[in-house]
Amino acid sequence: MARDHYLVASAHRDIVGLAGGALAEYIDPAEYVDRAPQARLNAIAHYREALSGDLDAALVREAWQEAWRLVANISPLHTRFVYIYD
Repeated sequence: MARDHYLVASAHRDIVGLAGGALAEYIDPAEYVDRAPQARLNAIAHYREALSGDLDAALVREAWQEAWRLVANISPLHTRFVYIYD
């Protein structure tokens, strides 16, 4: 269950990242700006749930770092589920 929360949090984090300009050369950030505030809150909530579960050490580190960035209002630098192939 913790891994499920981690993956859902990562999907919401992608929306925040896209709104913040991740992959801006391919995707217009303006399309995601309105959804970003709620996505940030959803991502934080799901990361909290994930961190209270039984994640392995590597995912705990990654979840904590991503959650911290979101709480600090720092946009993610990459996406997990959005890939662009040239």
